[in-house]
Amino acid sequence: MVNLLWAVHIPLLLNAPEFVPLSLGVGLGLHWVVYSWIVKHPVGLIHAVLRSILIVAAWYLFPNSSILAISCVIVLTYLISIYQMLTRDIAST
Repeated sequence: MVNLLWAVHIPLLLNAPEFVPLSLGVGLGLHWVVYSWIVKHPVGLIHAVLRSILIVAAWYLFPNSSILAISCVIVLTYLISIYQMLTRDIAST
């Protein structure tokens, strides 16, 4: 699913390269929605929504350093998600 978005990323790279960090940052985080469904926990939904909102904010707030800002947002959302995964209750089957 996420790899199909290369059909969007590549034309952006060729025609509007300033949008590539935004496109990649949001697009490569979409699989977290499926992860939430698999583990039956909202961690993936939280990650995907928080990541998308913060990436758009970082892209607008730091236009000259968008790659660094978006990278920092992605690291932050992964740290939050890792914490959520480590502290969640796992139902035994």
